[in-house]
Amino acid sequence: MRKNIWKWTALLVAAIVCVGFASCGDDDDEDNKPANNGGGSTPTAALVGVWESLEGGQVMAFNADGMGYTYSTEGVIYGSFFTYKYDAKQQTIVFNNSAEASDTWTVSVLDDKNLYAVFELYARNHDVKFVRRTDPAVSAEIVGTWKNKDSDATDVIVFRADGSGYWSENSGGATESATYKFVYDAKFHVAVISYDNAGEKEFWFLKDFDGKSFVLDGNQYVKQ
Repeated sequence: MRKNIWKWTALLVAAIVCVGFASCGDDDDEDNKPANNGGGSTPTAALVGVWESLEGGQVMAFNADGMGYTYSTEGVIYGSFFTYKYDAKQQTIVFNNSAEASDTWTVSVLDDKNLYAVFELYARNHDVKFVRRTDPAVSAEIVGTWKNKDSDATDVIVFRADGSGYWSENSGGATESATYKFVYDAKFHVAVISYDNAGEKEFWFLKDFDGKSFVLDGNQYVKQ
């Protein structure tokens, strides 16, 4: 893979809250809302996981270590990482790295399947509604070795079933490589990458994925 993959994260500049959320709207739709469980006995555990907007267009993940990420699935594709804190008593989620003025959600529903919250932006209340995703951490369709179809150099990406992998490129006798851990979203073909040797994180949006090939960063990779 080319060097610019290390710089890709810097290009994914997007707000954590509201901007790009297809679910933003006035907070006056209370019909068919599940009962609030008050955060439950283990509210942090209830929040941890991957959530998808009810209206589509957005995926958000909360990790147990206080880190998280979000990415769009429609229109302009982008992603961003964040840190957060969940206050069970106040029932709020505070996004610590938000680029927007409004970075606190007040949770109205949090249970095994639903996450509803309200936040204020531009003097108006807006609601966000998510449902929990229960996909496997790694789908079999991504596991394997993928090679750049059009590269004269040896340009290879590997995804393993245990959530680890690496990419390697040899061009003109010089080799570049990196190992990583990943989480894969089979529904939208997004790989969230964490580099073991650099501590960097990236989103790989695998376009035109058909099980045999995909396009990443303008290059087509074919399964070996």
